[in-house]
Amino acid sequence: MDNQENDEIGAKLKNLMLNSANDSIFLHDFDGNFIYVNESAYKSAGYSKEEFMKMNLHDLDVPEHAVLINQRIKELEKKKSTIFEAAHLCKDGSVIDVEVNARIIESEGKKLILSIVRDITKRKE
Repeated sequence: MDNQENDEIGAKLKNLMLNSANDSIFLHDFDGNFIYVNESAYKSAGYSKEEFMKMNLHDLDVPEHAVLINQRIKELEKKKSTIFEAAHLCKDGSVIDVEVNARIIESEGKKLILSIVRDITKRKE
């Protein structure tokens, strides 16, 4: 196998792993615009991938928590990583409690936010 074949296999495996994860995985900019979401992310909220990618992080958080987004981003900029609880609004109007593990990553000279989001609704009940 040459390097190109290895790269193609690696890309397919990475995509399979990300989309097979039970937790939601978000990559977004500091304005909350989604760059990447895995299947778990949009399916848990009841959206298609196309619908979800047109949304913003502010659309996902319930209004009471959405006001904290900018505060959390500022905290993240200082600490480089953070863990907090939030509540996400689903397409059908239901709400799921989530634990967000966020960190700043850099890609091609641009800083982005990577968030691993776990549904903790049952745990909180």
